[in-house]
Amino acid sequence: MNSNGISFFRDCGNPILFREVEGAMASVDIGQIFGQSENISAFEKQRQSWDQESREAVRKKKVSQDGLVRVFHEGKVLLLTADEAAKILQEKEGEDAAQDALRRNLEKALYGGSRAIAEELRMLFFFAVQSLTERVKDESISDKEAESMTMNLRRRFNETEENISALVQVENELTQRKNAEPIFAAYESKMARMIRFKRDGQMEQAVALAKELERDKKLYLLHSRALEPLTYASYYHRLDLQKSKSRVLKIQQQLTEMRDTVVRKVLQELQTTLQSNGEDLQQQLATLDHSESAQKFLKYQQELQKLTLEVKVLVKTISEVDKVCRWIETEVFKDEGIRKAAITHAQAGKEQVKKSGEPSDKGDKQAGRMVIAERLKEEGGKK
Repeated sequence: MNSNGISFFRDCGNPILFREVEGAMASVDIGQIFGQSENISAFEKQRQSWDQESREAVRKKKVSQDGLVRVFHEGKVLLLTADEAAKILQEKEGEDAAQDALRRNLEKALYGGSRAIAEELRMLFFFAVQSLTERVKDESISDKEAESMTMNLRRRFNETEENISALVQVENELTQRKNAEPIFAAYESKMARMIRFKRDGQMEQAVALAKELERDKKLYLLHSRALEPLTYASYYHRLDLQKSKSRVLKIQQQLTEMRDTVVRKVLQELQTTLQSNGEDLQQQLATLDHSESAQKFLKYQQELQKLTLEVKVLVKTISEVDKVCRWIETEVFKDEGIRKAAITHAQAGKEQVKKSGEPSDKGDKQAGRMVIAERLKEEGGKK
């Protein structure tokens, strides 16, 4: 970094700025990375909201900022104590927990609202930018690495926005075509009512509706097959978005590990300094009368504990997302012909998005659960 706190990175001839505002943390210029769009104001609002949440978490949990563990969990970013983060890790252990997570994550990936998916991904990009900002400030990252990561984030963000836009277009078309056929609304309404009756123990009503559904099933499936090209294109976009989620989480992991490496090195240097001065480290840490070096050691030790937990949760979360991607690839797209048709349709949708410049989250209508819902139910019954 140069002395005035600003360094320049070049991408296609345009400078990417890392700014240091007086009295504030150095920050990546979001406009330079993500383009001049409505996304900039959303990122700035997220930054302000996060700063407020951080202050509240410090106050409520009665810990220092260094003691708060940032955890990406079930579509949310949480600020937790070390004990709370360790509990989440413990809850994720075991085969039953893994299967439960897979079912929940598949449900969100394949049927979650497009707006909710978009908001989660943008949130993840925001925190990746925030972490890159922190690495620039604490000099855990070289200029060359920062330039490469900046371009990587920009590319991944643009890919994600294109996928979201294309998904919205496909699912809006699906919704319009389904609305034109009364069988869809009637059949799916009966299905929802039957599920409610079964859940509430009203088995007589549930059985009666099950018979009606069986009678109407052939007509429903006949109309559903006509929509399969759009349906599978939707699933393909959703698969791509899960891959984007995995990629940005891996960038977050890389940035966190960069800081982890620096902190470990500082701790080793502090320990060497204390020992060379003839100070007993353990005795210093065991008493309230810490030397300045011992106080620094405790501070970095706490930060290392936080970073270690953050990386562990990230590794687990990435593994869960990758399992979702593998399941969709091997189960939803097990037929090569369906996969190729979905890719062709999805690519055409992306090209249309590029030409139209359509905002990525207009509309949030789900396209229905025709082809994959039964398979998910089967997965649930295997537990």
